[in-house]
Amino acid sequence: MESENMLEKGTYTPSYNEVFCKSFEDAVVEIASETDEDEKGNEILLCDIDGVLFPNVLDKLPVYALWNNSEIPDDIQSHLWFLREEFGDRLMVLTNRNPELNLFLSSEYIVDRTREITDPEGAELKIFDSLYKQFPFLGRENKREVVEHIGEICEDMGDLTIFAIEDWSTVSLNRKTYLLELVSHLYKQYGIRSDILNYVIKR
Repeated sequence: MESENMLEKGTYTPSYNEVFCKSFEDAVVEIASETDEDEKGNEILLCDIDGVLFPNVLDKLPVYALWNNSEIPDDIQSHLWFLREEFGDRLMVLTNRNPELNLFLSSEYIVDRTREITDPEGAELKIFDSLYKQFPFLGRENKREVVEHIGEICEDMGDLTIFAIEDWSTVSLNRKTYLLELVSHLYKQYGIRSDILNYVIKR
């Protein structure tokens, strides 16, 4: 586990910790062991798509997932269902993929396949796309929607634990940037103090 503290903002110092896992399933098991029955209402989970729900690295390539008819594997679906039961509407999918960007023809396909993992008796799986998480000055409106959504469902919480699952990639070594920015906005706009546990899948 790696740990890093931000510079103090206001009256608290949020923490950022990384836990490296070999698979999405391992990450789910780790998160299940960390969740507190008494604190469940004060925990949210942010889950990425590429390298997480779609574990094949080739699915990141333009057109490949569409050409291959890629699907979320059954074992990953079952673990995602477990997370939905545990977190309810506090489970959100966050992705850099832009379904409207023609350059990456598989993006709309990938997001649509993820959206299909839904509970017929419950709320639709909340997906935020086009976030450009590694670039603070891009996708600002989309990032603001994430902050506002979390703020709305967590506004009565003084303290919040943010679990995240994403994959390790050489193009996103600054993966903490977005999460720390998110925490900063939650505190400034809603007074929510958050700490981050980021489960990074490194195969």
